[in-house]
Amino acid sequence: MSIWRIDPDVKYTSLAYVDPENLNRSLTYTFKGKSVQTQWTSYPVFMGDDDELETGADFMHFQHVGSIACNDKALSILYPLVSKSVELFKLDISDYIYYAVNVINVVDCVDHTRTKTKTLPLGEKRVIGKPIMRKERCENEAIFKIPEMLLTNIFVSHRFKDLVETNNLTGLKFTPIETI
Repeated sequence: MSIWRIDPDVKYTSLAYVDPENLNRSLTYTFKGKSVQTQWTSYPVFMGDDDELETGADFMHFQHVGSIACNDKALSILYPLVSKSVELFKLDISDYIYYAVNVINVVDCVDHTRTKTKTLPLGEKRVIGKPIMRKERCENEAIFKIPEMLLTNIFVSHRFKDLVETNNLTGLKFTPIETI
């Protein structure tokens, strides 16, 4: 059993807001493991226009971390696996169909005796570096976030990773996470 952190494949362009002020209003920035179904507002986005980067990946990332979007192809392949763990919101983007992915499955699986953490002034814990996870708490989760990294990281199982790789879906890189 393996757990992976998903990272953007930086050879592909990212998504950006047409009006940069919308970054502050956008709920993709506040995808913190909770439902935002009733508050969602779609703001126009576009694919970055860096000529050195490829466009049209199956997964796109926003210019900030912790949020991803997927196209219909990726959605049709992965939805049966992740349907109970995510919310999907159609994005307002010209010429393409992408969905913002809000991961609402939060799993308390960090081994705090082996993971370096920092306690913030209000008592919240944050992981410094890569977390070490307790496999018995996360081994059955296809996609999830952890309480200590709600805004910054999304984690997936080997089943998710295998489906992405078997179907040649593009736009994601996988970083292994230590489990005990």
